[in-house]
Amino acid sequence: MVNQMEGIFKKIYRRNSYTGDTVFGIETDEIDVKRNKSGYVECQGVIPFWPEDILLRVAGEWDSSGTIFNIKLANPITPTESFSKVLLKRTIQFLKERNNDFKVSNTLPKKILEITGPDIINFVKRNDSLEELIQKLKIDEWKVKELYESLVRLDSSSLIEFVTEFGGSLSDCDNLMKKYGKHALKRIKSHPYQAGNSIGMDFYVSDAMGKNRDMDPLCNERMQSIIYTAVNRLLENNGATYCIQSMLIRQIASISKKSSYSDTVIPVPLIAVKLQSMRGLKIEIVKNGVRIYRKDFYQQEQIIARHLARLSVSKDLIFKEDIEKIIKRRETESKIKYSEEQYKTYEALETTGVKIITGGPGVGKTTTINELIHSYIEAFPKNKIALAAPTGRAAQRMWDVTKIEAKTIHKTIDYQPYERSDEPTIYNSENPIDADCIVIDEMSMVDTATFSLLLPAIKTGSLIILLGDVNQLQSVAPGNILNDLIKSQYFKVYQLTKVYRQIGSNSIIENAYKILDGDMNFTKDDKFMIESASDDKEAITKLVDSFNNWCKEGGLQSLQVLTPIKGSGCGAFEINKKIAKIIEAGTTEEECKTNKTFYYGRVNYRIGDKVIFHKNNYNDGYCNGDIGYVSGIIKDGIEIDVSGETKKIVGESLKDLSLAYAITMHKSQGSEFDDVIIVLPDTYKNMLTKNLLFTAVTRAKKRVKIIYISSALSDSVHTITVDKRYTGLVDKIRKEMT
Repeated sequence: MVNQMEGIFKKIYRRNSYTGDTVFGIETDEIDVKRNKSGYVECQGVIPFWPEDILLRVAGEWDSSGTIFNIKLANPITPTESFSKVLLKRTIQFLKERNNDFKVSNTLPKKILEITGPDIINFVKRNDSLEELIQKLKIDEWKVKELYESLVRLDSSSLIEFVTEFGGSLSDCDNLMKKYGKHALKRIKSHPYQAGNSIGMDFYVSDAMGKNRDMDPLCNERMQSIIYTAVNRLLENNGATYCIQSMLIRQIASISKKSSYSDTVIPVPLIAVKLQSMRGLKIEIVKNGVRIYRKDFYQQEQIIARHLARLSVSKDLIFKEDIEKIIKRRETESKIKYSEEQYKTYEALETTGVKIITGGPGVGKTTTINELIHSYIEAFPKNKIALAAPTGRAAQRMWDVTKIEAKTIHKTIDYQPYERSDEPTIYNSENPIDADCIVIDEMSMVDTATFSLLLPAIKTGSLIILLGDVNQLQSVAPGNILNDLIKSQYFKVYQLTKVYRQIGSNSIIENAYKILDGDMNFTKDDKFMIESASDDKEAITKLVDSFNNWCKEGGLQSLQVLTPIKGSGCGAFEINKKIAKIIEAGTTEEECKTNKTFYYGRVNYRIGDKVIFHKNNYNDGYCNGDIGYVSGIIKDGIEIDVSGETKKIVGESLKDLSLAYAITMHKSQGSEFDDVIIVLPDTYKNMLTKNLLFTAVTRAKKRVKIIYISSALSDSVHTITVDKRYTGLVDKIRKEMT
């Protein structure tokens, strides 16, 4: 049979959008080929996301059965104007599906062809093609660039072949094409570390390319790449904004041992020399040593400290009536009697500046802030107030309690993509938020980057009330904002400690505080259950049984599984795989036929799947920790419903996503669920702490079950170590405030 052919790209049967590995059908006039029932030749290989009906030339070999053509080379052919027009229309439609803001005239393909001529693919290969399109097309420049990049990627087979040979992904190829365009292949071949690092490629992929080129393992390009990789891993894994030199040296050694140059020992003095000249890092000399910052985190801490100093200048607020009368009226209307702690929080309304209210579950924090907000509105009816929280779920809870609109922090400052503006936010120091009082809930979740965007957008003379629980886990992203603000001792802190829910009326709250006290004398009832298991296998069996029973009773959306770890038998990844299979097995044959599957890396997504985001992406409108449900399968991604809003997740953004039937306890921060099943494995005991378990237990509103292996429960309750987060914010606050 033939080993090369031309044909029309007609149908994708299966595609892994991370690796690009695709099984597809082409329609060809070749005679000496095997066809499937639809009359297409089935091909398999790594290809870009081509639009249907594109004309291809493919070369390769048939598999042992002679039914699948394994391609080695595939390129689009665009010999006619009519075909280029079809290609343009499909590419524009593809971009519209990915981005609702990509709105263009139906006559655009015709206008483009007037500029490019009949062969659009050969036109975009020219060095001046993008500039000519920008100059002659009367549409937004960002739209021209996206269209241009999509067309260039159609002819990226050589890049894909090279990158995937060393373990890279299709996402890496897309990012290289976005950054370097038609020069991407040349760039990654000549500077694998530099180009790879610039688009977030895995260091080991770049290193394999460098080894293939016989690059010096101690050359400047490789040294900078391994240092950047080590710094990023330390900061992301530890939630820190800087690392110390001894940690960095150990991390570099660990990476080096697994690299393509595993026998090369990197001299410590060479690391010190390279650190001095790396533009993306900032070295800060302090009394007790040297701090190695990522430059953006260093600048963000400076911004936070500077604006906290600006906002902390207190000014008396003039009440139209005695505040005592306002408090008494609120007590009468709400039919509650304030405790001394709650009464004291009203001092926060007397002056402007930054105020902090902390407290755990059951201490009346929600009631207190609701009363404070409404008292402020009564006292200053002409003043404007803004309520915000780090996540959509937390903002919605705030809205439900106060009956006043609450937004995520990013919506409050109206974040916008960098590539469409010189400023990352609409609201900033030049255009502050139109509010005299700003209340931020769930401050323990707020990270350094987010806080540095918010503070400049708050106008001088505002009242800022920050709410949080110091016993909760720290933010997922780098930073330790709430604790650092309290530790600095420059801000008034109101602590609520009295638990109002009667002992015995809520065993979840009662047992949560026992965890903090190191007390294992738990109250066990139909709200709080504990089961032991001898190993991972038994724990998973008990988990699956409980999941099935509780799911039948309360439904899938009311139930959440929590675990301290991502990997291993009781980690989130393996639990999610097992639960996904259970759910799929429960669907009817007809549902299976209509419910498409989207393949990405090692994960398969189906409509209805529960998912969670792992990073902030303000371009696509989601935040770290947001939970949603797959509502649709589209050409190169999935649609996700997050709190009633549909997000189209495609391309590189898919890396920020995973199944969420089970999530880590860190990821559960700021969320509440009716029912929670907690799995405590006895591996990675250093991760089991009372703060971790406290956070997990307090996510449950109705009932919680803990399934633990061996001594994992005891280890959690009796471990008081809180992860040390290296941040320099306290020092910077003190410097600015003195």
